[in-house]
Amino acid sequence: MFTSKPIITLLLVATSATYSQKVEGETATVIRAIDGDTLKVSIDGKYETVRLIGVNAPEMKDKRPQVQCFAKEAKAKADFLLSNFDVRLEADPSQADRDKYGRLLRYVFLKDDLFNKWIIAKGYAYEYTFDRPV
Repeated sequence: MFTSKPIITLLLVATSATYSQKVEGETATVIRAIDGDTLKVSIDGKYETVRLIGVNAPEMKDKRPQVQCFAKEAKAKADFLLSNFDVRLEADPSQADRDKYGRLLRYVFLKDDLFNKWIIAKGYAYEYTFDRPV
């Protein structure tokens, strides 16, 4: 589904290598994109907020008075591609399960395509490593 030019960053290379084999995760239905790196999902009927691991997209809302440049485009693309679809969520054992805001930290797969990698490759977000693996 997603096609992209190769991106060479430590995180994405490591992620691709780690997930080249089938890894079981939990299935969720995407309700909507909050922005390009955060989703509202339903997991077994329970609503959760998911923060994409390794991704930072422009903010729709924060302390700044204006929406950041390309935030609307990143949110719209995530909404278009993911809303109302079932995705596979996978945790990273080198990261916490949740961030300081209580959001699940996950890799998001639509079919076998890693959305975290795709949104960076297409220029809607950039690679962001909050905590480096130990």
